[in-house]
Amino acid sequence: MNTLERKYLKKSCQKLAGMLPLTPVSMLKWYAEHEDQYNVEEVNGCVSCLFSFPLLMENGGIIRSIKDLEHGRLEQIILLVYDHDMIIADCSAIHASMHDFLSGNRRWSISAQKATGCIWSTIHCALLRFQNSVPCPVR
Repeated sequence: MNTLERKYLKKSCQKLAGMLPLTPVSMLKWYAEHEDQYNVEEVNGCVSCLFSFPLLMENGGIIRSIKDLEHGRLEQIILLVYDHDMIIADCSAIHASMHDFLSGNRRWSISAQKATGCIWSTIHCALLRFQNSVPCPVR
């Protein structure tokens, strides 16, 4: 994990600490060993921080340790776009099998509602603008 990745993953985990399954420190330790679970890129002065993590254990139980993350499912995916220290865009999704969503398991639906309710719904800077390499608006 390079300096830019560590800085923005740490910043993201701290901002969203209330919705993460573990503490920001534990999540950073997990990300250090799971480089396929995040991507941090800088384009035109803006930094995109894309990361994901399991919301529940494979058996539907609550994640309580780094070991539990290894066997998780119902994955939360988050994209935060920063212009220096300010979040200018965000996006969130949940990835799971259709069976998990349609099975009627109350624990799945509560976690999905909690996770999606914690992410802001207003987009301040269009991701299309960011992806097309147009500079972010002046602060």
